[in-house]
Amino acid sequence: MMAKHITAILLAALVAASGAAGLFYFAGAQEQAEITVVDNQPQPGSQIDVAGSNNLANSDVSIYSISTTATVQNQSNQTLPESNNITATTQNQTEDDDNNNQTATNGGASVRVEEAEAEPGEPLAISGDGFQPNVLVQIFINNVQITNIITNVEGSFNTLVVVPTTVTAGSAQVTVRTEQTNIFKNVNIVQPDERDKEPATVRFTSVSATDNARALRGAPVAVFDAGSDQMVDSGETPMSLELEEGTYSVFYSDFGSFDFQSAQPGRWTDTPDGGSGLITVREGRNATVTAMYSELPSPPPPPRETVNSITLRAQDTDGNVLNGMFATVYDDNGTKVKQEFTQLQVGNLPPGTYRIFYANFNDLVFVSASPGSWVQTPFGGTGVVIIPDDGKDHHVVVTATYDRMITNAHEQFNIRAPLDIGGDIFTITSNKTHPEGPFIMSGSFGLRVTDEDPLRASLSAHIVSVRGDSNENVNLPSQKSRDHDTLQIVDLDPQVARPVGANSYIVSGTADLLLNGNMYSDDERIQVMVRGGDDLTPTNIEIEFQGEHNNSAAHRLETLYGAVTSGFQ
Repeated sequence: MMAKHITAILLAALVAASGAAGLFYFAGAQEQAEITVVDNQPQPGSQIDVAGSNNLANSDVSIYSISTTATVQNQSNQTLPESNNITATTQNQTEDDDNNNQTATNGGASVRVEEAEAEPGEPLAISGDGFQPNVLVQIFINNVQITNIITNVEGSFNTLVVVPTTVTAGSAQVTVRTEQTNIFKNVNIVQPDERDKEPATVRFTSVSATDNARALRGAPVAVFDAGSDQMVDSGETPMSLELEEGTYSVFYSDFGSFDFQSAQPGRWTDTPDGGSGLITVREGRNATVTAMYSELPSPPPPPRETVNSITLRAQDTDGNVLNGMFATVYDDNGTKVKQEFTQLQVGNLPPGTYRIFYANFNDLVFVSASPGSWVQTPFGGTGVVIIPDDGKDHHVVVTATYDRMITNAHEQFNIRAPLDIGGDIFTITSNKTHPEGPFIMSGSFGLRVTDEDPLRASLSAHIVSVRGDSNENVNLPSQKSRDHDTLQIVDLDPQVARPVGANSYIVSGTADLLLNGNMYSDDERIQVMVRGGDDLTPTNIEIEFQGEHNNSAAHRLETLYGAVTSGFQ
């Protein structure tokens, strides 16, 4: 068959189909008819050359420019169908032409163009929903690819594209394309006004979504230029800004008991600590952006911190008060809380279980105590007292009852006066008492108890304290490796000296602590406990200051531990 050149005057609608090669069928024809537009950039109303082949010889041909593929029929054989019966072959395309609704849809997928008008070189916000998760989306403007984007796990996307400066004024086609879907949307391109642009006043506010849109003050808001990602300003609602024409990214933060829900206008996304969105500002068009917050329920108040104490008292079977009975309080982990003589008060105790020990003394033997559960031991009594965790204050008073019995003191107490012992002290303190530590404490001590009645006793101790990081081979300023302090315990004023059980002996009173020869703490309560080994001889000693003032020796030293090396008879 002969190819025949055809000259045609095309309407402006042909521009959308320029450069396309179409496949045409004649009624009753046995071969496909083909047509090619030679000029692929025609102007509306211009003359172009069209070439065709595989047509019937000497037949008339009509050309309709309605899509990228059109149907042409041999008029000599069959009348052409009316143009409204000819449909475009591009699939999966639906569009809502209502410019007030900038959403184009295709099945479950939809595309939203935030603005009906845009200027060349200006950003344009485009978002989509209902796509497959994690698929590639291509965005075109007038068949020029602008960007690629991947949908999120929910099958949606939100992006900002820049309208090419080559796009002329008039209607431009935005195409959102995936392997399964093509969605088109028309945007009106307007040329920017050459006169000076005036800024717009944008007011940022916030309201309660759960309290009849009550105005909220103090919602943190930050505004960024969407093109440069530079912060424009930040503050708290209500806030007003003078903004030039353009697109801005806005972030509202959660605050107080208020949680961000949504905002208008623009398209917004909830984030873990607030909400973000894009807004477009037009020249001289004032606007208000309002965020809606839901108010979270107030958390329950924290449990009340209770004030608790345990007071230890002692009495004989006739109800007479017995002062000076030795007692110890331990917590549930077995850690000593306090050790002193009755009447003894221990304050600032948290709720919990406390173990208490009362010691026998001379002819006074522990019989029972209340409240709590108690048992007798060979050298006193022990029991358990519970402070309930019920949000209430508890001040527990424990009263122990002693009976007077005739005992063989020499058989019961194996460590007793007179005492004249000495030995070595070696202790490593923790950082709890002195944060600059730990410190290594080493030295010697001497303890003498001449008589218990009348009481005559003396204590001396000489100790050197060095930092735990001390190293004779290293001299770094941070280590203070050469620094050391000397401490002395002097001027013991004894108040109690007596056996406590078969293998313990206690000396209690006040003493002074000297630091590098200077008075550090004077007349501070001190307690010395001498303990025996398997053969009930004095084998170790514990020295503990018990002051509570700020400059107390108890804050400088923890319990000093020593080993008895001489003097026991």
